[in-house]
Amino acid sequence: METINKDIKEGAETFLKKEYCALAVFCALFGVIVLCAVDMPWKLVNGHQHYFPYTTFAFLVGAITSMACGYIGMMTATTANVKTTYLCNIDRFEGFKVAFQGG
Repeated sequence: METINKDIKEGAETFLKKEYCALAVFCALFGVIVLCAVDMPWKLVNGHQHYFPYTTFAFLVGAITSMACGYIGMMTATTANVKTTYLCNIDRFEGFKVAFQGG
């Protein structure tokens, strides 16, 4: 069971690395679009230049936070899966409790 769990965790990490590489490219490109279409830091507003791209910053912080939550959730789920499998062999109710708490 430990070997299978290790292989599943490695597979999940590999999947997340590939997914997050593609997502990083998308976020960078979409961030540039948001910067140019919404923030426009070069545009004068009421005679003053608007320097900080708040919307782009918020978008990137949200994307990074979402990716971190996805990673934490995947690691929690893979850990809970092996514990659930082990406990279901002993007592199904205990296994159910761990599965429920593991998300």
